[in-house]
Amino acid sequence: MEQPPDPTATEDEAVTRSKDAGPNEESRDEPSPAILSAEQS
Repeated sequence: MEQPPDPTATEDEAVTRSKDAGPNEESRDEPSPAILSAEQS
């Protein structure tokens, strides 16, 4: 059930994981510009 190395899928997964982890995870792991732009879009 592993997704292909798609930049869009990876970004989406990162955003979902960040939201799932919560603000604590985001504070500990600074969000990369790619994730930031994905969230802003």
